[in-house]
Amino acid sequence: MGYTTSPSRILLGLGCSAISDAYYAFSQNEKTISAYLEKIESGEINITEEGKPFVRNICMAFDPNIQNSEKSSPIFSKAI
Repeated sequence: MGYTTSPSRILLGLGCSAISDAYYAFSQNEKTISAYLEKIESGEINITEEGKPFVRNICMAFDPNIQNSEKSSPIFSKAI
């Protein structure tokens, strides 16, 4: 399961084997990387235009260019 520091009725699992909790139901993504990538490449898992800013925010946490750069100014999210 995922982790959150705030009470929430919805927890979205992102990535291979992730489990989402939508209050009344649970859902688990494909458990193997190959099956997960196959779903993405076939278009079974897609990202809507509305979801793209949120995916960008998640990816920023793993971006080595951002992590290794000297920050001369704060980086703000444009997702909201």
